Amino acid sequence: MRGIVKTTPNCRKCLGTIYSKVIDLSSLTADQKACSKLEIKDVLEKYPVSDTTCVPMCDILNQSIMERVYISHAKKPTPARIDPFYKLKKQSRAFSKKLADEIKPRTPEEMLRISLASNAIDLSHLTFEQATAKFHEILEIGPAIDETALVLGHIKRKPKLVFVSDNVGELYFDRFLLDYIFEEWEKEITVVVRSSYALNDNLLEDVNDAGLITDNIIQFKGLGFYQLVDDFENTAILAKGQAAYLTVPILNEHSLHVLNIKCRPIADSLGSKVGNSAIVML
Repeated sequence: MRGIVKTTPNCRKCLGTIYSKVIDLSSLTADQKACSKLEIKDVLEKYPVSDTTCVPMCDILNQSIMERVYISHAKKPTPARIDPFYKLKKQSRAFSKKLADEIKPRTPEEMLRISLASNAIDLSHLTFEQATAKFHEILEIGPAIDETALVLGHIKRKPKLVFVSDNVGELYFDRFLLDYIFEEWEKEITVVVRSSYALNDNLLEDVNDAGLITDNIIQFKGLGFYQLVDDFENTAILAKGQAAYLTVPILNEHSLHVLNIKCRPIADSLGSKVGNSAIVML
């Protein structure tokens, strides 16, 4: 079934790389970093590869590793000292705001594609020039899986929208579509962000910095965003990024996704290829 992601042995390697990077960037001591990496390895080796997503593995690591990383040992616990991604987030905000200010989309279709293109901006791997080129490449080529009409049609039919945001900087681009839906389609919008530091994900301050027009803001810890919705009949869920896509349960209602495909299990679940992008309704 499309949308159901099965783990593979390579998922362990991928998660190990991600969590080890967080450890390396943290303010933990050398001994604490070494112990944390051994713990990551132990968790990943013991967790079985099965027909379920890697979300349970992430939950275990988040509880044991991530919470340890974000406990500051500094005498003055400023964001710059607590958050390993502080510098990257600051760069992403400045870069994204400047690029977004140069864009003037006219239609919701253009706005949705801009939101998709912003999901490819990753300054931890790309230079400013490479990120700009990737952004415009996706705008020009479009998604390999393009269900824009289905996605926008579903949003338009529902009185409420829950928007699950992804990485810092993207909200400067997401706001084009969200403001349009709020003002032109008069929908009740709830924006979901992280309740505490988690990699380079959006926090409450990022919603305020982007100047979003929204009815509600929910700060959520974890990956199961679908738990936030108690009225599927009247609510559309639009979620960005791979993490949100991975948490999709088998629902009776649809969920809408905007993402760049970065790993084989997700590519297989969508019948696509790594490196492609997708605007899809499940």
